[in-house]
Amino acid sequence: MTSSKLAYPTLPTSKTSETSVATTQPPTTLICDNGGTWDQGRCVCLPEFSGERCQVQNKCRNGGKWDGLKCLCTSTFYGPLCEFPVEEVELDTVDTEVGMEVSVDQEFSPNLNDNTSQAYREFNTTFQNQMKMVYQNVQGFQSVEILSLRNGSIVVDYLVLLKLAFSSQLEEEYEKVKTSLKEVLQNASQEGAGCGNDTLCFKPDSIKLNNNSRTELTSEAICRRAAPEGYEDFYFPLPENNRLRCVTNCTSGVEGAIDCHQGECRLERSGPECRPWTKDKKWAEIWDENTVGTFSNVGFEDDRIVEKENYQLVLENVDTNVKVQIQRPEVTFTSL
Repeated sequence: MTSSKLAYPTLPTSKTSETSVATTQPPTTLICDNGGTWDQGRCVCLPEFSGERCQVQNKCRNGGKWDGLKCLCTSTFYGPLCEFPVEEVELDTVDTEVGMEVSVDQEFSPNLNDNTSQAYREFNTTFQNQMKMVYQNVQGFQSVEILSLRNGSIVVDYLVLLKLAFSSQLEEEYEKVKTSLKEVLQNASQEGAGCGNDTLCFKPDSIKLNNNSRTELTSEAICRRAAPEGYEDFYFPLPENNRLRCVTNCTSGVEGAIDCHQGECRLERSGPECRPWTKDKKWAEIWDENTVGTFSNVGFEDDRIVEKENYQLVLENVDTNVKVQIQRPEVTFTSL
């Protein structure tokens, strides 16, 4: 990796002598490595580096964060460097959303087109707080997210974020919640309770359900979203009662699981592979790693028959002319 350095001078310092005459010392140059920037007396490092001068590379993979001692992995990876995807993801709830639209009886301001403006931030806060009150008793309600504001009084396109319990009737429950969201907001709009300067007035006939929802609710789609990034193609759903297991062919006990005999099944980015149970794996190379479901070319010796089509031993990196000498074991007797 290319290492870049930026030098930043510190602010000049003053020293007062006994005669109260200030003398300016030359600035001290501090160096931040690897793209770090000097700010308020310290180096501010890029996410993949740490240390006083950003000199330590964070080797954590797959979104893992270095805490100074170890890698803190996301929920879908594990290992010293967060290098391994989890064997299984288990879900009892599913995050989903409903796209909606409503008009607010209020004059539209051009500042509402800018989501960094004070007007937009104030409107967003008021809208969020009011919707929490309206939807607080709706099944699975979490929060709302404004997608856009446009002219026509103030037309709000927004998402209602939900967390629903997984079940075989999930899609039917989702449709019921969609209907409930529209009815609850219509009732609140018609009542007009608390509609005034500090609250928003919604137009009852403007409330619509739209197609802004971004999440499918099939078990296959849920598992793809829940799977570790880069490994989505290798996880498949296994519904059980009121939970969804997202498993792979390395998950023990599931139909189609790969039997690695004396090895271990490891999910690589190319698919499931068998690896030997050994700490020193340097002599083992991957056999046809571009083929999904391939095995590492490692042979195992035991009293069972090893099928050539499943295992293949590669000796190109082994010097077969070197004699291996094994010391004969000795029996030692100890008198008591």
